[in-house]
Amino acid sequence: MKRIVCVLLLLSAVLLYAGCAALQEVPTYTATATIRWEENMGDAVIGTDEMQCIYPIDDHERLITSFSVLSRVIEREALLYSETELKSMLRIHREKDDLFFISATASTGKVAAQIANAVATIFCDLVNAMYDDGKAGVKIWDEATVSTVPDINIQA
Repeated sequence: MKRIVCVLLLLSAVLLYAGCAALQEVPTYTATATIRWEENMGDAVIGTDEMQCIYPIDDHERLITSFSVLSRVIEREALLYSETELKSMLRIHREKDDLFFISATASTGKVAAQIANAVATIFCDLVNAMYDDGKAGVKIWDEATVSTVPDINIQA
C-alpha cells in the first residue's frame, strides 16, 4: 500500500512539474529595420507579371506585408512559415511621411532580425525595380540588429 501511495505521489509531482513547465511563456524577441521613401512616388505596383496589385502609397502595411513580398522572403530565407504566419509576426509603423519601421517578433533575436531585414530588403528591391530613373525609391535606413534581451510580456 505504501508503494502505491509513493508511486502516485511521485507521478503527481512529475505531472505537476510538467504542467507548470508547459504554462511558462516562451520568450520572444523583436527586431526592427527602418526604411525611408526617397520621394513621393504616387501609387506603387507590387507583384509579378501574372498578378499585379496596385496599392495607394498610404497603405504601407499592405504593401510591405503583401503576398509578393512575403513569399519572396520565405523562399530567399528558406523559412518554414506560411505567408499568413509570417505576416502575423510583423508590425509596420509609419513615422512622418518617409520613415517606416518593420518589426519582426520571433523566438530568437537572430530570427527576428533575419526576418525584419529580409522583408525590408525584398520590399525595397521590388519597389525600386519599378523606377528606371533612380530618383524615386525606397532605401534601408537602418538594418535590424540581433537582440539578446527578450521582450517583456506583461500579463493583465
